[in-house]
Amino acid sequence: MGSGIDITERKLAEQDLRIRDMAIASSLNAFTIADLNGRLTYANQAFLSLWGYGSTTEVLGKSVTEFWQDESDAVDALQTLLDSGRYVGERIGRRRDGTEFYVIYSASLVTNDSGAPICLMASIADLTEQKRIEEEIQVHNRELSILNQIIGVSTSAIDVDEALEDVLATTIALLDLEGGGIYLVDPDRRGARLVCAQNIPEGFPRQPCIPDITVPPYAEVLVAGRARFVDDAGESDVPPYAAIPIVAPGGVIGSLSVVPREGRQFTDANRSLLVAIGREIGSSIERTMLIQQLESAKQEANLYLDILSHDIRNAENVSSLYTDLLINMLEGEAKGYAQRLRSSIRKSIEILRNVTTIRRIHHESATLVPVDLDQVVMDEIAIFSEIDFHYEGTDLAVMADALLPEVFTNLIGNAIKFGGPAVEVTIRVEEESGDDILVSVEDTGPGIPDEMKEAVFMRFGKNRNRKSGQGLGLYITRMLISRYGGKIWVDDRVPGHPECGAAFRFTLKRAA
Repeated sequence: MGSGIDITERKLAEQDLRIRDMAIASSLNAFTIADLNGRLTYANQAFLSLWGYGSTTEVLGKSVTEFWQDESDAVDALQTLLDSGRYVGERIGRRRDGTEFYVIYSASLVTNDSGAPICLMASIADLTEQKRIEEEIQVHNRELSILNQIIGVSTSAIDVDEALEDVLATTIALLDLEGGGIYLVDPDRRGARLVCAQNIPEGFPRQPCIPDITVPPYAEVLVAGRARFVDDAGESDVPPYAAIPIVAPGGVIGSLSVVPREGRQFTDANRSLLVAIGREIGSSIERTMLIQQLESAKQEANLYLDILSHDIRNAENVSSLYTDLLINMLEGEAKGYAQRLRSSIRKSIEILRNVTTIRRIHHESATLVPVDLDQVVMDEIAIFSEIDFHYEGTDLAVMADALLPEVFTNLIGNAIKFGGPAVEVTIRVEEESGDDILVSVEDTGPGIPDEMKEAVFMRFGKNRNRKSGQGLGLYITRMLISRYGGKIWVDDRVPGHPECGAAFRFTLKRAA
């Protein structure tokens, strides 16, 4: 009498699973069934295609562990499945031709109604393309991170040599290189000089200069602008290295030469990154040089302006002195000519003062200190000695700086410009609520129409098409009042009668 194992339940279960084979066979995911020993009893078409087999006869009966890149690890995974009843994880598959790919492997232990294990069932989804995209994103993010750090280093430097030293050190550190150096092409485009170097290994030539960049192998990089990678030490008598053109919008301006650590080669990712770094270094050099040229030009312009301002101001002071003497000595028509001469000299002084004031506003920080307001007003009244002033004085101090007198100079000068030498000027100082002080400069001139009361503070005042230094006085005055934390506006001296003169009012902050 023979003995045997009843496999009816297992066969029925497998038969039930095969009933669903039509749906499983057309699935995009690979699907397998294996016995409890891990040998395949079923595989759909997606499995065959993914692993590169032509028919099920080539795979049925094989252990599931044979299809993975690391068989020993696959054996452990199979045991986990048998012990726990479930396994989910990313794995590396090995195709029939030996190539590798990535999948997400989800398997479970199938049991009967009584809980006894029957077979193993697995669903497998191909992750190869997703992994490739993820790796590309990681590489791209790494490149962006490295480039951003290099950009940050290069833009923080104040001169070209400092920028290049910082960029070289950062590149070597971030790419884990042995060392390297940077060459810049000479202005005559014939040779190149080594401007900085770091950790250049023994056996690698450290030339302080390249006398002729048009000969091989320099021409390929410094003339043609092509990167040169020497990964095989047998190609030359020097260790492996890379020579990357430093390219600015105007062309090749130098090269970045770097050496990998011993036993390493340049990966494709590092090759493209080094080329990008070469372009960024070129842009940084050009940007730094332009900034230096701009700063040099600004300093030169300021020097010329300082010299001109000083000499012209001295000449104008002497001219004003003699003009005042002439006005006191002359009578009639000749006196009128001398007065017009003084008016022209004052216009010239106004232009020069306006330019100087604007420079100081833009280039000097607003450090406000207590200023004796009465002293400022009295000094300005003394300058315009020919004008009738009405001023009762004040004991208040305000928060301002050395440019505060320009406010009164511009407002008084504006009154004289439009009201003539017979104009009268009244200056009032009143305490407001809080820490505000209200100052009024009123004149008996022709006044300002309502529609022009805001426009007079714009650049060039009423005649906005004028492109000279005149017409800037009120514009500068508003800039200064804003600098001091106040506001300025213009009213009628006699409310409702603009023809009776203007009243410029502004606020300043009281000094503690």
